Amino acid sequence: MAESEKQDVKLLQGILEIAQEHLQVGDIRLECAVHEQTGRIKVTVLDKETGKMVREVPHQQVLDLMGKIDEMMGILSTRWPNT
Repeated sequence: MAESEKQDVKLLQGILEIAQEHLQVGDIRLECAVHEQTGRIKVTVLDKETGKMVREVPHQQVLDLMGKIDEMMGILSTRWPNT
């Protein structure tokens, strides 16, 4: 991830922390985070009483897979550049 993208992720994380205070509805709590490898936002729905995860959008595994694919594409492009 480039330095400018890292700064964007940090800014987005700060914004999400502020917004998170207002994302508590009924019996659930929403937590937002930025997936570091992809820079995408992930929202986790938690049960307020138990603290257990109800749902995660998108799923962590999907984000991890996307990050791996991005990583592999970068490796391939450096090994076999277009000529």
